[in-house]
Amino acid sequence: RGGDCGAPRTRSSGRGRRAAMAGAGGSSRETFVMTLRRALDYTTAHRPDLARWAKPESGACFIVNRPNDFASELAATGTFWTSSQWRSFTRLANMWHFKRRTNEEDGSVVFEHEVFREDRPGRDVTIESKRKKVGGAARAKAKAAPMGGVGGGDEVGADGGGDASAA
Repeated sequence: RGGDCGAPRTRSSGRGRRAAMAGAGGSSRETFVMTLRRALDYTTAHRPDLARWAKPESGACFIVNRPNDFASELAATGTFWTSSQWRSFTRLANMWHFKRRTNEEDGSVVFEHEVFREDRPGRDVTIESKRKKVGGAARAKAKAAPMGGVGGGDEVGADGGGDASAA
């Protein structure tokens, strides 16, 4: 079930939403990509009916045979991630530059990434998310910037007097 990376009759996801991720670059926390590798190694060995690595000759991809069950059952183990929602998983995959195709024939979903391969685990650390990193100075500058005249301190509140923030 599920075919391989070259499966015919597929459609692209087209969603580009962002979501929270586990860990950030340079952090000692495990990134989504590292957790995904552990989850795929587990499902390939113990639950190939949920998800599995595609054959290495098929390219850099993995196949999720039962999308809704994949997210909920792996979240229930408490070992991989906490969200049991398929949509959250696909948002994270998109944020980490995975391309998604759905096989309309059986409902399986193929995820591809040019670097993420079963036979090359060491290259996972080179995968970066789309999330923009804001350093301390840039964050402080963004907080100090006035937002459309709000927060000046001498503003008139809704009751006609005093500071709006004290109202």
